[in-house]
Amino acid sequence: MFIFTRFTVNLLRVMELLTLDWRLSAKLRLPAISRLQKIHNVDLALQVLKAKGIDLKDEHGSIIDSRDIVDGHREKTLSLLWKIIFAFHVCIFFNQLRQEIGFLRRTLRTKRRLARVRADQGIQPSPMKTRVSYEHTSTKITLLMEWVRAVCNFYNLKVENFTVMFSDGRVLCYLIHHYHPSLLPEASISHSTTQTVEGSPTGRLELDCSASDSDSSFDALKKDSPSVEFKELLENEKSNFKLVNSAVAFLGGVPAMINLADMSNTIPDEKVVMTYLSFLCARLLDLHNETRAARVIQGAWRKYRLKKDLQLYEERNKAALKIQLVVRRFLQKRRAARRAQAAVLIQSAWRGFLARKILRMQKEALLRAVQHEAATIIQAHWRMFSAFKAYNQLRYYTVSVQAQWRMRRAAANYGKVCRAVRVIQKYSRAWALSRKQRDRYLLLSSSVVKLQRAFRRWKATKIEEENRAAVVIQAAFNKWYSHRMATKSAAAVRIQSWFRMQVCHRDYSQIRRGAVLIQAFHRGQVQRRRFQTLKLQHDAAVVIQRAFRGHVVRKQVLEMRQAAVVIQQRFRASVKRNAQRRAFLTMRCATVAMQAAFRGKKARELLKKQHEAATVIQAAFRERAARKKYLALRKAAIRVQRRYRAAVLARKTKTQYFALRKAALVLQAGWRGRADRKKIERWHRCATLIQASYRRHRIHAEFRSKK
Repeated sequence: MFIFTRFTVNLLRVMELLTLDWRLSAKLRLPAISRLQKIHNVDLALQVLKAKGIDLKDEHGSIIDSRDIVDGHREKTLSLLWKIIFAFHVCIFFNQLRQEIGFLRRTLRTKRRLARVRADQGIQPSPMKTRVSYEHTSTKITLLMEWVRAVCNFYNLKVENFTVMFSDGRVLCYLIHHYHPSLLPEASISHSTTQTVEGSPTGRLELDCSASDSDSSFDALKKDSPSVEFKELLENEKSNFKLVNSAVAFLGGVPAMINLADMSNTIPDEKVVMTYLSFLCARLLDLHNETRAARVIQGAWRKYRLKKDLQLYEERNKAALKIQLVVRRFLQKRRAARRAQAAVLIQSAWRGFLARKILRMQKEALLRAVQHEAATIIQAHWRMFSAFKAYNQLRYYTVSVQAQWRMRRAAANYGKVCRAVRVIQKYSRAWALSRKQRDRYLLLSSSVVKLQRAFRRWKATKIEEENRAAVVIQAAFNKWYSHRMATKSAAAVRIQSWFRMQVCHRDYSQIRRGAVLIQAFHRGQVQRRRFQTLKLQHDAAVVIQRAFRGHVVRKQVLEMRQAAVVIQQRFRASVKRNAQRRAFLTMRCATVAMQAAFRGKKARELLKKQHEAATVIQAAFRERAARKKYLALRKAAIRVQRRYRAAVLARKTKTQYFALRKAALVLQAGWRGRADRKKIERWHRCATLIQASYRRHRIHAEFRSKK
């Protein structure tokens, strides 16, 4: 509790140091013994944070209250400390950072355009790569991510988050190398890490594979790869972090917040990485002002070089266009001569084709006349065969339709007789049965009515279909009759055959009618026998159900009787228990009253002694706290004076060093620029001579080939 009390007091002390408002100590309640005093002290610190515009909400959106801090809520306490760090210690100048991001993007754009021009690709813009923007509630963090991406674009490194992408140390190495290449050379950076090899030697995925959005991150390494390779990757990451720590220690001004065990082969803490990057960004931008002039000169030189390269590119394009124009004219003339020669060949071939076509058409006309005569003979024979075949089909269909019609009519008449007999039987049996069977009779009667209705509907449909068939038959018969008038001799033969068919069909119909009657009688016997069996089964089921329901009712009555006996026993026991409990409570109340009086007397005596002891302790504690506060203020004043004098001396020394270093850089830049300009002029003269010789050789070769 003492440590926690000191934490609540120190929280307000920290706010005093950060805001330089020394009036907050006067509002403290010391010593903070009770919970209300601690809540009051924490509320003072939270009010200062709210006045500074800090949102007091944790990652889950819940408000950070003073009671949570006093109760020792770890997550909300850590969230509050991180918010204080980001609000006061993470100092990023928005305008300076935006200017730096814009400068980096312009430099990268100029560099890429210059590379495209030198590669003879022109100034065509490269396709834009879609990248998911980093979204965060804090503008500082968003700008920080944009700055990291702008630097890493120079090295084709994709950065998407503040966690896994920083686990191998490459991003931090590139950031320091970009601003101080002599301090951390690119050749010393290890590029083969667990981020570049998306898998583990054991055939499973590692945590750092989440840095990639591609589906290939789920492909494991080959199982036969040795574990030495994975250890080598971890050693590379360790080497990167050593380079970062040594470079940051040389630069100074950046606290050592990252550890290899917390970063490599795991998911780093996002807030730690953000804080470390903020300090590193502020330090790099602060030191960047020294080299800004050299970078501006480099940018101007690149723009000038790009302009010259574009002019040279346009001149080469113009020369190429002239050469292409001459070549195209020559090719056009040669193409016209070839076209004329080809036209003569095509015309001669076309005339030969027309002559051959006329001869072929004459031969085809003679052949077509012969084929026409043969086709006429074949058609005559075919028509005779078709007429005979159609007559046979018509005769067969007529006989079939008549047979079906007579069969349907006989079945309908027999069905009517059977239905009438069945209805009479049902009515006579219903009259003989008792009133108990009336419901069953009504059900059977309604089903019979439905069957009759369905059968009559089916019969009407069939009659309509047969009428349509009869109409078709009549039309065919009329056609046949007209044809019969034309051929009288053939008609006599057809009439004789038809009469014989009628005699045979009459005999067949009588035999078929007898067979149908026998089948219907047998089916009726089978259905009546099945109905009697179902009736016996239904009666047996009714008897079984009646016996089972009686058994169930008797069982329920016995259970209810037993339950009533149990309830009566429980009620009588409850009455007796209540009487005994009332007697016990009366005796207990008397005993408790006596004990309370005795304990109250002892407690009052003990409380009086504790009050006297607390008064003595509070006096001694307040005296010690006042003495300690005075000594702390004295030490702080001495420390501030010492720091101020050291800062003045350091600022003076730093100014002298920067002036000397700036002069040296200007001299070095001038000398190197002069040497580079001479070297580039020498290269240009050599390149011009080589290009002129090559063009002369190419023109001579083309001219000789044309001859």
